[in-house]
Amino acid sequence: MLARSVDGARTWEQATPFYTPVSDGTSQTIGNRIVVLTAGAERGVLVNVFTQIDTLRNLSTTRLGVVRSADKGLSWSAPVFISETRSVGTHDPATGHAVRDGAEVPTIAAAPDGGLWVAWQDARFSGGQHDAIALSRSIDGGRSWSEPLAINRASGAAAFTPTLTVRSDGLVGVLHYDLRNDTANDPRLLADAWLLTSRDGVNWAESHVAGPFDLAVAPDSGGYFLGDYQGLASSGMAFLPALVLSSANLSDRTDVYTPRIDVGTQAVKASMTTYWARTAPSGGSIDFRTAQQRAVREVMERRVPGWSARVRR
Repeated sequence: MLARSVDGARTWEQATPFYTPVSDGTSQTIGNRIVVLTAGAERGVLVNVFTQIDTLRNLSTTRLGVVRSADKGLSWSAPVFISETRSVGTHDPATGHAVRDGAEVPTIAAAPDGGLWVAWQDARFSGGQHDAIALSRSIDGGRSWSEPLAINRASGAAAFTPTLTVRSDGLVGVLHYDLRNDTANDPRLLADAWLLTSRDGVNWAESHVAGPFDLAVAPDSGGYFLGDYQGLASSGMAFLPALVLSSANLSDRTDVYTPRIDVGTQAVKASMTTYWARTAPSGGSIDFRTAQQRAVREVMERRVPGWSARVRR
């Protein structure tokens, strides 16, 4: 649904559907977010990203797509699908307890050169063992998209809840959490926050933002929950995250932080680790549909109790 205001939000037009997903079963979208192209021949075009969930005979498939509007939201294009999404969700490796993360919720940013970047959680890069941070790029206003690459540095640990922005000089920033510092001999579930930066989507630098902190003391709302709607902005040379960390105070289990990360300073540059993005392995991939189905059910049951029974009808 979309409601428009043409007078600075003083009044609003009637809300109307602008994309209705269709499949042979039950279809819906989640994670819709609109950005505006800010440069190039298509300056002002609206691009809405979403995850589409199609369920048929109790089997759900998910894919990431966009629709475009060149007339300020009055009409919209047919969907352009970026990729299947293959998240298995994040869990405590020791107990299997779920983490309520950003699975199936994409993040999008418009670049100053007129391009678009999208990131999401995806387990294809580990054969379904755990999620990585996947990224795809469009250089034609969302009409076509690059093959997804995994951009998180620690390939052996679950990475989750990405949020994305592009600095005014074109530097891409992606904030995410991971479990690389969690160990089997520690009863805590240790997580860290990281900032990734790149100009081309292939060569990346990583900066440590916060942690390790104990994710297991966060509120349990269908999984340890820091909040899956966090943010990343920029100002000049600085990236400005709005991220949530767990707290040792059990009467107030999380706090929101807004650290300033000046990527252009020598101190930050000296602490960065550089590496390349990686592709998914080809051929002989492990079938992890069962884990994917569990992840979709977890995501949707948290938001719509009874969802699984409703889509089976």
